Amino acid sequence: MDDFKVLFLQLRDYLKLQKENAAMGAAESLTVLLSAAVIGFVIINFVIAVLLLLGFSLAYWLGGLLGCDALGFVIVAGIMALLGMVFWFKRKCWITNPIARLMVTVFMSDRNKEDEL
Repeated sequence: MDDFKVLFLQLRDYLKLQKENAAMGAAESLTVLLSAAVIGFVIINFVIAVLLLLGFSLAYWLGGLLGCDALGFVIVAGIMALLGMVFWFKRKCWITNPIARLMVTVFMSDRNKEDEL
């Protein structure tokens, strides 16, 4: 009977350690995803600022060439609208699929490490 008690205590400790290991793996995966999201947010903000300034520069340059600033801004607005539509139609392969691949890579790498042990 003593052997069963020892076995039960060892099994309980093992399950407790497995629970802690799973929690640490989840915390590591969430940290990687959160840091990727923050880096992506910062990069996107820089890109937006650069595109905005380049758009103004292009509009003023085109306005100078055409002799009408308003026409330069209309042309640049049309170009940006066209780029926005292209981005909208390509959002699945440019945004959704890479994010899904990143999440699968992050969460499946833990399982691959466990399989190797």
